[in-house]
Amino acid sequence: MSKPTSTKSWIRKGLKIALLIEIAYIVIFNAILQIPQTQTLINQIRPEKFHVRWESAWTLYPFRINLSGASANGNSRSQTWQVDVESAAGSMSLLPLFFKRAWLSDIRATGIDYRKRPRLKPEKDYSQVEAFFPIIEGREVSNADITPRKKKRPWLISLENIRIDGGHSYWLNQFKGDISGVIRANLDYRSRGGPLQLDIFELKLDLQEQLINGDREMISGGNLAGSMGFVPFKPRENKGVNLLKFLKLDINMNIDVNNLKFINLFLLDFDQFTVDGNGEVNGQIRLDQGELLTGTDLNVAARNMQVKVMDHTIGGGGSVSLKMGEEKSDRLALGFDFSDLDVVHGNDPRAVLKGRSFVLSVGGDGKLLPDPDNVNENWTLGLTLDDMTVPDISVFNTYLSPDLPLQFTGGEASLGADLLFKPFDARGSLSLESRDINALVGRQSVRADVIASIQLGGGRPVDRLLDVSGSSITLDRVRVKGEKQDYDDEAWSAIITLNKADAVLAKPLQLDIEAELKASDSRPFVAMFRNRDGWQPKFLANAMTLEDIVGNALLEVAENRLIIPEAYVTSDNAEAGMKAVFSGQGEDGVAYFKYKKLDAILMLKNGDRNIDILKARQKYDGYSIVD
Repeated sequence: MSKPTSTKSWIRKGLKIALLIEIAYIVIFNAILQIPQTQTLINQIRPEKFHVRWESAWTLYPFRINLSGASANGNSRSQTWQVDVESAAGSMSLLPLFFKRAWLSDIRATGIDYRKRPRLKPEKDYSQVEAFFPIIEGREVSNADITPRKKKRPWLISLENIRIDGGHSYWLNQFKGDISGVIRANLDYRSRGGPLQLDIFELKLDLQEQLINGDREMISGGNLAGSMGFVPFKPRENKGVNLLKFLKLDINMNIDVNNLKFINLFLLDFDQFTVDGNGEVNGQIRLDQGELLTGTDLNVAARNMQVKVMDHTIGGGGSVSLKMGEEKSDRLALGFDFSDLDVVHGNDPRAVLKGRSFVLSVGGDGKLLPDPDNVNENWTLGLTLDDMTVPDISVFNTYLSPDLPLQFTGGEASLGADLLFKPFDARGSLSLESRDINALVGRQSVRADVIASIQLGGGRPVDRLLDVSGSSITLDRVRVKGEKQDYDDEAWSAIITLNKADAVLAKPLQLDIEAELKASDSRPFVAMFRNRDGWQPKFLANAMTLEDIVGNALLEVAENRLIIPEAYVTSDNAEAGMKAVFSGQGEDGVAYFKYKKLDAILMLKNGDRNIDILKARQKYDGYSIVD
């Protein structure tokens, strides 16, 4: 009968002992946390590495500490950092500390201000950005520690069930801003280089103004919601674009940005294709270790947008859409739809094109990281132009070598195109029409109406090589004005058909052409011949006057030279041919003329011209271009 009484007595004693221990714990440890000497003692451990302080701290049960008005700062080998919090709490397991593992859980923090700047490395120039680095309490800007690392056992750090609430601020190098909202996450990290693993499983943020380099605005406001994280990776070995290999992202966004360069992340397979500008971004991005996932659907309403493609800058208002296809299609579709736009080439401020409708479309398989050893054969680049104009045709001189004898001086044109490029193929058509193109050929003025129909039938766009065989150029109303002879006949016309033609979009442009010519007569060319410097025999001019011309020519434009391996035209009673090279150093070649039974050759050599009527055809046939 005495056992129940005895058991109850021991329970009461146990509760009293536990209560006394709890009271003792609260009194002793809260006293330790409150006295200034505790902070002093901690800060004497390694003052060059870290410093901490807090306004108040308390604990209600073992291994969980609450802080208010806390701050810490310190130096790593390459960074200087500081973090301030309005309040924070967390639980720590003591036993793992003996095995160099810091295990914290149920972490709560509000009102975080985080700052970080680099310690200066001797091989880097910080002169342009150092003035915008954050001030960190008690720590001057210092040089990085580049001494060899000592071999030590790393710490394993695990932070579980982190929750961050309230308003926060950051200042990372030259970037700074204010945000508010909720972040819930887990973090695992091994010191001395990683790996690091981060799982932000809840993200709800309102963004205020985000700045770079002082007061330059990057984001004026917006919000983000979703999840993100990194699979295990080593931060020291993976920086910049390489982080995409480890990033997992599922974010809904509505933000107003002053920099659209983030779109370049989706264009890594394209050489010399970059995006910039500003606008409002809405939609969802889903990404898994460098590959876009189905469900990605992003739209940008751009107030000002610039897309640079192979030395051309397309600028204007418009929109950008990014979408990853569903199920079997499984295709990336990235579209740029411009309105009220200008296109300029290189550093020339004049517009190559102006208009209201210019569409660029990019397709792919969603893989954002290029393989440096292989071309991604899944990408495509589409171009659609509608109702575009060339305000001044002379801007095309920037595509030509200045040593060529042809230079455009003026004229307008309308342009339309529907083109599709793949790494090893190109298809589509481009049309240009002008009522009055002006040009200088040597010292004489030439004017004409031009219709160009360019057909793409293949090539290797990855090498900037296009097959434009089947293209044609129609000339009407050619007028020649020179010192010795003019020509003007509205009834004259000619068509040049490119039976075989390759173009390399280099600077200057390179061409390899096999062309066919049909023309009313040769009178415009005779006038240009007569206007050349030096003696131009009249009988040669008569011999060159052909009607109903049909001819063929081989042409090359390369290395700032126009090369004519062979050009030959015929009519009812006359023939003419040419083999020549034209460059800034002059001309070198031979021209052949036959009128009825009379023939002759004209030898061209650095401005000198010699006429020979002996065995003219034999000498012409035996002449070849020396490259």
